Amino acid sequence: NIENTDIACVAKCYMDAMKTNPSFDLLIENEVKVCDLNSDMEALQELYASLQLAGNPLFSSWDFDASSDPCTWYGVFCDTSVQVTGSARLLGSGSVSELQLASSNLEGELPGGLGKLSNLRVLNMSFNSISGSIPSNYWTDMSSLQTFDMRSNGIFMFSDEMDFSAAASKGTPLTNLLLSRNHFMGPLPKGLSLLPNLQTLDIASNYLTGSVKFVVTNNYIF
Repeated sequence: NIENTDIACVAKCYMDAMKTNPSFDLLIENEVKVCDLNSDMEALQELYASLQLAGNPLFSSWDFDASSDPCTWYGVFCDTSVQVTGSARLLGSGSVSELQLASSNLEGELPGGLGKLSNLRVLNMSFNSISGSIPSNYWTDMSSLQTFDMRSNGIFMFSDEMDFSAAASKGTPLTNLLLSRNHFMGPLPKGLSLLPNLQTLDIASNYLTGSVKFVVTNNYIF
């Protein structure tokens, strides 16, 4: 199945290509693949700049040359399972599905543009020195996100800046939300109790106040 975001991106690529080349064939593998990777590459470029990764030796493989394949970079894992006839691929094949960047000496703030990774299922940046806040668009733009692990960082924000209501109404697949040992302050985030697939919640060692107003039935750590 193709996600709605994938269809929209394919349609945009098709319209843009038709403006310059009326004979453009939507089924050409390279054109469709480039469309997908462009969005992923933009997101990774924003992350690279925001966390100042140029001076981090772990990220020496992150080369934004046009011929570089981000699926071979440090900490980047891709989904290559979606295929159609022959060697042709649908949009979503080869797109970034996991960022495994725990204990990678990361410093700086998270960029909102990382939300362009609409096929991302796992974002693990635990045990680093990331500061600032978590961009509010992540919960809706990262529509495939299942695991968000930001344990042991320096995230500093009031918890009421986090609102999961919109993501919950869209049936977000978010299953694991791990935010312990940061600097979240205030009551529990809005819409947290509405997340339909949440199984593991770890928000220990923060500065949260108030009471839990929903039934705890899964692995929740306060």
